Amino acid sequence: MNEGTTMALIDTHFHVWDPAVREQAWLAEEPELNQRFGIEDFEAVARRNGVTGAVLVQVLNHPGETREFLAIAAEHEIVSGVVGWAPIESPQVGEEIAALRSSPGGDRLVAVRHLVQDEPDDAYAARPSVAAGVRAVAEAGLAYDVLVRAHQLPAAVALARATEGCRLVLDHGAKPPFGDAEALETWERRVAELAGMEHVSCKLSGFITEAGPHWRDVDVRRCLAHLVECFGPGRLMYGSNWPVCAALAGYDEILELCRSALGGLSAGEQEAVMSGNARRTYGLDALPVRGGTSSAGGGPVRAPTAQQG
Repeated sequence: MNEGTTMALIDTHFHVWDPAVREQAWLAEEPELNQRFGIEDFEAVARRNGVTGAVLVQVLNHPGETREFLAIAAEHEIVSGVVGWAPIESPQVGEEIAALRSSPGGDRLVAVRHLVQDEPDDAYAARPSVAAGVRAVAEAGLAYDVLVRAHQLPAAVALARATEGCRLVLDHGAKPPFGDAEALETWERRVAELAGMEHVSCKLSGFITEAGPHWRDVDVRRCLAHLVECFGPGRLMYGSNWPVCAALAGYDEILELCRSALGGLSAGEQEAVMSGNARRTYGLDALPVRGGTSSAGGGPVRAPTAQQG
């Protein structure tokens, strides 16, 4: 980008939570994160860093949380869309999605996600019942976020093969196994196989969390460069993974890390990764206009109001 040029910026992956409202066992091991992070906190971060729209992503496999997130989206311009939860293996998943859409803010539901990374069955994503659920999600006009760890990639590949034509979004690049050279090479091969299917996109998100406290000394950029090579500028999206990333780095550092990985791309290609692909993949431009501006992120960020992976 030329100096002084401003591009739209859509953050496709952020969370909010309040342990006092809904217990989250994983926070017990993350003392810096075991506190309330509300939408007004993200709005402040977004305003400082030029974020024009963002996608709020589920934290728990809980329909109540998704309804809360949709209600937040209805009240806060910064939330362009919501990735919620629905029982992906249930034959009634379509009905569950319809019920979510009928709740306040339901028109902001753009995708569904299940915490596959926490499933004890490494082949969970390869189950025919999961593929059937993903097809039902697609029939409802939504994308499906794939949250897996590196060792679960073979099942993710199987899921992608069984759901051709559905919009799949790989979260956090399937969490590269930093610190294990052999496992990292295996991750590279498997993620390249997944990227070979055109209906799969990927978020450039969550990398410093997987790398840990010494992420600046780990070859995070190698993994980012691999994803840029595999998916190309047409199927990548920026995501901060805030506030999980806040325990390790400032939002501006996360943003700069992503932008540096895109340095070899043209201005148009960079803009696609930072905003355009999010609009297309999540269908943000097709959402109802509110407040006189597009929900895809062109509107103003509201001033703060009192109020995992």
